[in-house]
Amino acid sequence: MLNAIIATARKDLGLLAKDPGALALLFVMPLAFIVVMSFAMEKVYEPSATALAVVVADEDHGLFGTELVRELRSTGGFEVVTEEQGKALDRPAAELLIAERHQQIAVIVPAGLSEALRGTLTGERAGAREIFLVTDPSLSPEVLSPLRGALNGLAQQAAFRSMSSVGIDQMVQQFAAKGVSVPQDFSRELKRRATQAQAGNSSLVAVKDQMPAGLAVEQRPNSVEQNVPGYTLFGLFFIAIRLAGNIFEERRLGTFRRLLAAPVPRWALMAGKILAFVAINVVQVAILFAVGVWLLPRLGAPAMSLGKHPEGIAVVTLAVALVANSLGLMLAAFARTAEQATGLGLIVVLTSAMIGGVMVPRYVMPPFLQALGLISPHTWGLMAYQDVLMRGAGVAAILPAAAILLGFAAAFFAVGIWRFRWD
Repeated sequence: MLNAIIATARKDLGLLAKDPGALALLFVMPLAFIVVMSFAMEKVYEPSATALAVVVADEDHGLFGTELVRELRSTGGFEVVTEEQGKALDRPAAELLIAERHQQIAVIVPAGLSEALRGTLTGERAGAREIFLVTDPSLSPEVLSPLRGALNGLAQQAAFRSMSSVGIDQMVQQFAAKGVSVPQDFSRELKRRATQAQAGNSSLVAVKDQMPAGLAVEQRPNSVEQNVPGYTLFGLFFIAIRLAGNIFEERRLGTFRRLLAAPVPRWALMAGKILAFVAINVVQVAILFAVGVWLLPRLGAPAMSLGKHPEGIAVVTLAVALVANSLGLMLAAFARTAEQATGLGLIVVLTSAMIGGVMVPRYVMPPFLQALGLISPHTWGLMAYQDVLMRGAGVAAILPAAAILLGFAAAFFAVGIWRFRWD
């Protein structure tokens, strides 16, 4: 009995050793997950590496802005950017950085805020006491909510410090430098009022969310609008594995040998096959987006908008579908069995999705992984979908990303045809 068990185990191990695709699925894929996700989530789980870049445009040029920058930097959680090419940032420049995807977060300190805070001490009427949080529409709620809370707390501390004895002493020194004498009794009274304000007013400054100027969006995307594009893109690329499996099946049945007898170029034969699977992708997207637009709201979820230029979704979908199916052709060209194609396909598709921002937003990844993500078609597909759905972009605005996706498709198709075994 024991010999039979050992013999059976030896036989199965031998079969498994002859199947690299299965071995890849068992070992390489989880290894890829561990390596990529460990780096991608580094900023989430390590407090020393959680710094988020925050642009600060201080149009007030008073004590509050100085204190706010100091508070942001002292936490260790923010990398504060106040200049661009040696020039102090104003609101238009900061919003342009957001609109062009160079930055994700900007804090605007409007002119007159320090004066408004001083009015709290003197009892004079002053302007609004508020700062503006301007963020990329694609910023996830999981990041935005704690960010808003942290900024609110730091803004209150900055306001208190700018009104405290240190801030008042600086005000007195500024007056003295201009030849204006401030009685000590008056200075002490201001400090007393500042202490009362700190004790009794926990909201000296309000934090208001705003969208960056130049984007055709009026409100921040909801959870459905945030999730549908990413998971749709994630699902689209699995057709590569299905197409590769179909190719191996037709090779087994001898279909390719019969097709080669037809007076049609080989690339045209494969292009026709890819076209059929592209059509499947288009139906797939139509169903998934229809779920977001019509079904989920009826189940109690937020309603999904298709943006101001929904025709852009079609452009992105066609480009992504061509990439995914050309990848399937390349997988079939390099793999020797359907099982190998499946294992290799899972590794390629999942790794591309991870570094492409589908599973973890790219802006929380370390810089080297963000740069590596540029070689992933998922990166460009996700950015293009987000531009249409969350940023109000039209077809012209997404053409550069679509062109890069078509470049991926052409490269995968060319390599696949070059390496393909037709017999």
